[in-house]
Amino acid sequence: MTIPHLGITGKKGENMAREYLEGIGLKFIEANARVPGGEIDLVMHDPVKKEYIFVEVKTRTNTEFGEPLASITPNKQLILKRSILMYMQNFPWQTQYRLDLVAIMLTTGQSKIEHIKYVTLD
Repeated sequence: MTIPHLGITGKKGENMAREYLEGIGLKFIEANARVPGGEIDLVMHDPVKKEYIFVEVKTRTNTEFGEPLASITPNKQLILKRSILMYMQNFPWQTQYRLDLVAIMLTTGQSKIEHIKYVTLD
């Protein structure tokens, strides 16, 4: 089954997440950071706390396949954890970092953004 405009929905969600995160004071570093075996949707930096924030963005237009955050399965968590560790190998110094999740529900009315900070990956 083909889901039309999946790429457009995801890109729109990532753009909304970036705008939201910049609006709360985070600095944009890069989008769709590719590392061996994975990808990080957004890399941001908190200039106050001096930490990098790796952001997984999940966007939906309806709940037919569940809420946006329901797609963060244990396998996806493992991929995220490995991707973040691979990305952090680029920093030879001790750098603080965290994982945040941003869930976006796009509706014809007002879209909803949910931001979960400091996600622990088991």
